[in-house]
Amino acid sequence: MLSLTKIAQATSGLTSEIQGLRNLAKERITNREIARSFINKHVPDMPVLCEGEHAVTFLDERKQSSVKMQDKNLSLWVVALQTTIETGYTSYALLGSIFSSWAKDTLNVDWDIKTAKNVAKMYINTMQSTAILSGKLEKTKYIHPDTNEETESLVVKLSDKFREMMLVEEEELRESAELICKPLSNKPENWTSNIDGIHADSNIQLINGKLFAGDEIAQPVLDAVNKLQAVKFRVAPCIIDAAYDILDNQHEYNSSDEDMRMFKEILQFENKEVYFMVTMDKRGRMYYRGGLLSPQGTDFCKAAFQFAEGKVLGENGIKAVALHTANVLGQDKLSINDRVKWVDDNMALLMLGINDHHDVREHFPKADVFQATVAIMEIQAIMQLPEDDRINFVSHLVCHQDGTCNGLQHMAAITKNRQTAISVNCVASTHDDKPSDMYGIIASYAGDIKGIEDSAHNLIVKYGRSMAKNPVMITGYGAGEATIIGNTAKYLIEHNEDAQWGEAVGEAYLAAIEANAGAVKSLTNALKSRVQKAVENGATKFTWTTNDGFVASTEYRDVEPNRIRAGVFNALVKDLFKPELDVIKTVGAMSPNFIHSIDSTHVRQVTVKCDHSLVLVHDSVGSHAATYFDTARVIREEFVAVHEYEALDNLCSNMGMRTPKFRGDFDVNEVLQSSYIFS
Repeated sequence: MLSLTKIAQATSGLTSEIQGLRNLAKERITNREIARSFINKHVPDMPVLCEGEHAVTFLDERKQSSVKMQDKNLSLWVVALQTTIETGYTSYALLGSIFSSWAKDTLNVDWDIKTAKNVAKMYINTMQSTAILSGKLEKTKYIHPDTNEETESLVVKLSDKFREMMLVEEEELRESAELICKPLSNKPENWTSNIDGIHADSNIQLINGKLFAGDEIAQPVLDAVNKLQAVKFRVAPCIIDAAYDILDNQHEYNSSDEDMRMFKEILQFENKEVYFMVTMDKRGRMYYRGGLLSPQGTDFCKAAFQFAEGKVLGENGIKAVALHTANVLGQDKLSINDRVKWVDDNMALLMLGINDHHDVREHFPKADVFQATVAIMEIQAIMQLPEDDRINFVSHLVCHQDGTCNGLQHMAAITKNRQTAISVNCVASTHDDKPSDMYGIIASYAGDIKGIEDSAHNLIVKYGRSMAKNPVMITGYGAGEATIIGNTAKYLIEHNEDAQWGEAVGEAYLAAIEANAGAVKSLTNALKSRVQKAVENGATKFTWTTNDGFVASTEYRDVEPNRIRAGVFNALVKDLFKPELDVIKTVGAMSPNFIHSIDSTHVRQVTVKCDHSLVLVHDSVGSHAATYFDTARVIREEFVAVHEYEALDNLCSNMGMRTPKFRGDFDVNEVLQSSYIFS
């Protein structure tokens, strides 16, 4: 039991750490953020100096090219205010040059120097008359936007009165700043409500957007989040070695700038133990908040973070390590017994041929490189012990069990669609059976469709399950036919193939998905029709309660009319218009959001039910090797439990709609006998 002294020291350490992360967030408030905040509040109040509208082309949230009409005066004010407040000064020549560039890029017109200066003069004079700018000229040096050369010129600076107002704006932004999220050296405090958790000074919410202190969070939900936050991690030594190697030999690796920052940042945690803050979204999905570094991140991050507190392997731990190793080496399509056998058959290579991540890349090109490196190092450490001592090996390895298209598994359970259940491993199977491969099934079925043209057939055969992944995944997220076909065409272009076959291949995939995963279309259509009708009846926000008491919600508002797009500048003026319901997005998102609420409830229940530490990656559950098979049992039991509660009935009842009655014959209890629902 911790002494009062140690508790006080831990509390003091967390306070210092949280305050440091808050201060870091405050330091990142620059003139750019201050200018944007002022514009968002005040640009509608600025005088009208230019009449009319102009067209703006942009990519919307669906990554589709869109065009809208926008007030020209507001656009020019955004440009003028952002550049002036951010730099602290302006001039006719400087602002005129910026206006000229904006006009060319946005209006497709060439403003000559005189025209641009005259427009700039109107806005500068108005900023002087409204006390944003002072009334006198001062000499200053600045980098000219056209020549990128240092220039000395007479400029008008922000007035003293306006600077004082901006200091107040800055202070408000700093006080409202959410802390910078990084791995913590101290265990975060438990969440007790939506706004109380991690630490009193963190200024972070458990569920973003739930702003009210009175919004109660069900205790089982809090228990799951707090249990994840209490897990202590260490960084695998071989991952530290890999980070040094990549940083020292950057020319050999095609790493992005973000990856390079990640490799540098992980070095801070060498020989240290860390915790992660955990928050949620409105669907109930839980997220580790570590910035670039998170156990839910890339292959590198998943590999990096091991359990700080190890567990003795015991009788079944070695088998769990072997299964995990086979999975991350790309052998997850084998039966469970064959995965273990594969590791045993390749033991000589694993023991003698692999020394680091570079060797893994060379020998196993399809592997999750860094997770495989950590797993192989673990096997080497175990196998170097005398055989009788191996069960006493203390393992820190995180051994993951992944769901097969987990969203489709829950859809199969809800709709009782047996063929979908078979395709995603929800039916009885043994450790000698091979698991169903959903992507392979879709590719094979699509390639065998009668009447498909030879060119389309050959492309499906050539790219197999790889090209089938995206259609299967996004269909589960509510994507329509046009999106499936469009994404398939993009895939073909990326692989230097003729995009004209995107339609034929996409349609083949759609037919294959309907035949083998009919639960997706059944549930999606049932929810879409009900939500559409509810919207027509005046509904705007949809809520439902899941099995553990989490209240999920879906509501999307179209804020685009309030967004002013001015070249590289962007303002979001909340009070310009009242955001209307985005009907297309709300209707289309309901099915995936509902399913995400169910899969997140499932893993929360698994977290609470297990009496040992876990790591969650949405549709993947990681545990110690020693608790791997206990975790597997709980995963199956809680999958059944989560579907004993009719969340769909709750949603439909809240909408005032009839609950769909699906006629399938799949019984969710069959997952208790499935070897591969998670494996």
